[in-house]
Amino acid sequence: MKAVKILHQKMVLKHKDSKRLAIFEITAWSIVKDKDYPEGVKYNAWFSENGETVFGFDNHKPKGPHLHIGKKRDRLYLSRS
Repeated sequence: MKAVKILHQKMVLKHKDSKRLAIFEITAWSIVKDKDYPEGVKYNAWFSENGETVFGFDNHKPKGPHLHIGKKRDRLYLSRS
């Protein structure tokens, strides 16, 4: 089964001083559940300004869920109920 896009939203945000632009984009796909994607969802969300990452998070292979802040990347530890 192919991945099915279930959410996609992209917003261009203009700072109140009208000189700065930022982009927020979020996408999610429904995929087959497996050991890498136990919820059956692959996702990414990103906020950037002037082409630089402010923050983002995603769960791609082989890293699993992780967070980006600037150029730093940290593994997220999510509890699974």
